[in-house]
Amino acid sequence: MAEFVLYPARLRADRFVRVRGGEPLTLGWDELAARIVPSSNRFGLKLLRQLRGGSFVGTRRCAQGVRAFILGAAGHSTSIAEVLRQDPLFSDDVVEVFWVDRVQWDSQVLEGVTP
Repeated sequence: MAEFVLYPARLRADRFVRVRGGEPLTLGWDELAARIVPSSNRFGLKLLRQLRGGSFVGTRRCAQGVRAFILGAAGHSTSIAEVLRQDPLFSDDVVEVFWVDRVQWDSQVLEGVTP
């Protein structure tokens, strides 16, 4: 069974940081998908399958509703300076963001099979 442990995060200056003392949120695949990709579109679900520990995952408002994003995969910067240069309103559009502590994949989820 797929399991994801997330902690609340926030934007500070030009990078996302984990909120100190934030309570962990443990979700299964269906719960994560419903929270981050409310419309269950294929692109959003495919994006979530790239989720790795140490990254940030969240949602932001856009013209089509809410869109998922993943930033700062493990070993890479969590800076969004480049994103802000291209889209200065990105930070204003963020609905929620989480730091990914642990990811445990299920083969059916990775293959795109709905359990």
